[in-house]
Amino acid sequence: MNWLNYSEACARNQAVILEQLAPLLPTTGTLLEIGSGSGQHVIHFAATLPQLRWQ
Repeated sequence: MNWLNYSEACARNQAVILEQLAPLLPTTGTLLEIGSGSGQHVIHFAATLPQLRWQ
């Protein structure tokens, strides 16, 4: 992660976002995250959903 672009707001809301997003995601497969900024969300998502391949 690029700590120069670290977002405290992202750290606070990543679990809430994943809670809403998870039911919409496939059980397996590859996903493309666009507009990731610091990458904090995708790091959290990938750690929580290891069955998905994140790009």
